[in-house]
Amino acid sequence: MDLKDVKTRKRLIYVIIGLLILIGAGAALFFHSQKTVSPRMVVSGDFLPPEKDAQKIKPADLQKFAQTKVDKSKFNMIIAPTGKIDQTTENAELPIQNPKENAYPVSVDLKDDATGDVVYTTGAIQPGYEVRTFHLEKNLTPGSHQMTAEFNIYDPATKERRGQVSAEVLLAVH
Repeated sequence: MDLKDVKTRKRLIYVIIGLLILIGAGAALFFHSQKTVSPRMVVSGDFLPPEKDAQKIKPADLQKFAQTKVDKSKFNMIIAPTGKIDQTTENAELPIQNPKENAYPVSVDLKDDATGDVVYTTGAIQPGYEVRTFHLEKNLTPGSHQMTAEFNIYDPATKERRGQVSAEVLLAVH
């Protein structure tokens, strides 16, 4: 074997070893970068303390609470289906009640179905109060007038209107 062949062989071996080192380093770098970072659990805030004085709500107490909610949500309107108006005095007889069982104050607007005019507004009627007679705010001609009584329901705390219900009423002017 010739000296030139030995040198070439050595160079070839060094090149192969160098390539193997480069491939190994590249593989190690590749696999090292592919590792996923495992999420760490971070706990913050307060933990629920152990039970101390709490006890289960009795069914009777729960029913009483539920009944209170139902009572506050129900509403009864009471108004006579017919009323009389004296044409000369413009005084009307038409019972309008807000039963004491209601949880909300109301006001009632009487609207003439033919014209759309409000002929009377009660103002606030608290639960347990009524209006039996009143004076019209607009004149009506003699005869029968079909009316709509609009009950406006108000929240007693905020004084804001919470809803509205209507009833038909016939007023006779004589």
